[in-house]
Amino acid sequence: MKRVQQNSKLYIKPHNFYPGDGSYVLFYTTNPSFGTIIRNIDSEEGMELSWEQLKMMGKGVLQYKVNNPGYADDYTVTTDYYIDTNITVDDNITIEEVVEVVKKSAIEKVDKAIADKVASVDNEVDKLKESIQQHQLQSDNLITSQLNSLGDKLPTIDAEGYVSEYNTTTHTHQKTNKNLKGAKGDKGDDGYLRVVQHGKNDTTFALTPNTMHVWGEVETLTLTLSPNTDDNKLAEYCFQFTSPSSKATLSIADVKWLNNEVPLIRASKIYQGSIVNGVIVMIEA
Repeated sequence: MKRVQQNSKLYIKPHNFYPGDGSYVLFYTTNPSFGTIIRNIDSEEGMELSWEQLKMMGKGVLQYKVNNPGYADDYTVTTDYYIDTNITVDDNITIEEVVEVVKKSAIEKVDKAIADKVASVDNEVDKLKESIQQHQLQSDNLITSQLNSLGDKLPTIDAEGYVSEYNTTTHTHQKTNKNLKGAKGDKGDDGYLRVVQHGKNDTTFALTPNTMHVWGEVETLTLTLSPNTDDNKLAEYCFQFTSPSSKATLSIADVKWLNNEVPLIRASKIYQGSIVNGVIVMIEA
């Protein structure tokens, strides 16, 4: 038995077939109703059956019936070909039922293809989510590391009032000539800064030189610098405020931050600032 599989063709020469005047050959497997009728032969007295014709006959052994009206006897031949198709028909099946079988098979194949594609997309989405989570974790770790090291890089003040600034090359604090205590004044002036207390409604203010201006908890603070009226004396502008739980907003015009680093103002912290020659230093307590 020779198995005929998908996309195959058959070439058969029916014995004693006389074409014309209504003669034909009926090819089928189990149910002649699903067979294929061929009426002509080629120059070599043969007939070719395509796969489309073969598969619609249904799974089974190929047979054919020769009909020779008025020329010779009719006869039926059982070949040694087995049509291996997914379509199965029996003696009682109808054409409508075969169509439903074909439709069901096609739908199942389409459903499987869709399911495989969805599974592939879901897999790619899961990989993307995992990649995003890894990048987010790396970013969070970097930000946490930078925030933890920020406190070590802020300026410090020693007991004599001198400011030490962080050196990014040596990674150490180095003492500067900046002194927050200020120079001792002439004519009995002891050199200490005057202290002026401000209320919550006095949050837009022009700082006066060599004076510590102190605010309690304020949500916003807008400061400018009053002119230095004595060019022979160094003018130091100082201020202090407390940031509330909602975090304060500080605005200072015409100053340059130390190392061009604007400190982050956090909630419930005390901040002290000093401005000398237009350079501002602010620390957190």
